[in-house]
Amino acid sequence: MQMSNEDIISRIQLSPLMQAKKEELIAICRGEKLPQLTNDTVAKRIFSPDVHPDRYAFLMEHIWEDDSIKIRSSATNEFFYTSMDAKKIISDIPAWFKDRRLADLEMQVAAQSFIDIRTELYGSEMVMLQYSVKKGERHSELDYQNVPGILMVVMMRHSPELFRKAESPKYIHKVDGCLTDTGIKLRTLRSYYSRKK
Repeated sequence: MQMSNEDIISRIQLSPLMQAKKEELIAICRGEKLPQLTNDTVAKRIFSPDVHPDRYAFLMEHIWEDDSIKIRSSATNEFFYTSMDAKKIISDIPAWFKDRRLADLEMQVAAQSFIDIRTELYGSEMVMLQYSVKKGERHSELDYQNVPGILMVVMMRHSPELFRKAESPKYIHKVDGCLTDTGIKLRTLRSYYSRKK
């Protein structure tokens, strides 16, 4: 049964939420305010690869400047433990593309000084998932030359100092490949975008 906005507002007013949170939710229901896209619950609903694959694809296509991106499905809970003692990686909005690439859209509100390391760990886990054989595939079909890549976008509401002190006026940082101290650019399976504010 579909609830009206007035029914939702009544429930919010009766809920034990803090007054400021109640006022914010009521303003959103009345159309007076937009919800924060970096809010975990809001983002997961608005950009759900299963519910709104067009929105997810639109965002990824425009950030990556790649109109070949087509969403196959969400990849929720696809990550695995590498060992019994490993910490579980929980990504925000992961998705499979039709070309077998794996993507993740991360929403970060707090300015994390370790966001670069966190992104590296998430990306490494995703790459290892790509190197595993899928159901119906033979091990001989997968080698180092045909492992599908991964794309990760981290949208930060508040940037850590690492991004704030960047001398570039750009607020979107693309990480694609790595550079050696001798100037050689190496290929990687991981590609990241970070948006600073």
